[in-house]
Amino acid sequence: MREGGIDEEEEKKTELRSRLLNVNDRMENHVGRLGNVNRVAVETEMTMTEMATNLRGHREVIIHGLEETKETSSLLNRTNRIITLLHNKEYFNKAILMLVIAMLFLIDILIFYIKFLKRRH
Repeated sequence: MREGGIDEEEEKKTELRSRLLNVNDRMENHVGRLGNVNRVAVETEMTMTEMATNLRGHREVIIHGLEETKETSSLLNRTNRIITLLHNKEYFNKAILMLVIAMLFLIDILIFYIKFLKRRH
């Protein structure tokens, strides 16, 4: 019985050792996977940091472009007001010119009438 007990004990030890080795192998496998996950996480973090830097640069460019657009829009509004003012002055000047032409025409008719009447008398 002793020998049978020793065999059982050796078998249990062997089985336990086999389980331990199996668990150890699985743990090493998981440690390797964790290392890969850690490496991927570090690479991802580096990529994200680079992308954040690029996005900050793009944001500054967009903000600068927006400020330029606002300034341009303001200048265009000012220019439109000046053009409207010039058009109004143009119409006013045309009206005055027409009035002067009409007055000169009336004066010419009056002069012609006066000369024509003086010759008749």
